Amino acid sequence: GIDDPQILNKAAELHSELRKKGQTVEDVDIFVMAVALLRNFTVVTNDPDFLRAAGIITDLKIEQWSR
Repeated sequence: GIDDPQILNKAAELHSELRKKGQTVEDVDIFVMAVALLRNFTVVTNDPDFLRAAGIITDLKIEQWSR
């Protein structure tokens, strides 16, 4: 769950890394990214926040779906 220390720590790392690069991302998106990275999931999205973040967080696997 969201109270998992591993997820919280990863989310904090991602938030810091993105902020250092000048990217602001919604908290819920950061938590999704944290879970995806920790569980080795691919995020399927068309959300620009994820697409921008993937350029910074190179381990984040994104599959872009268009509408």
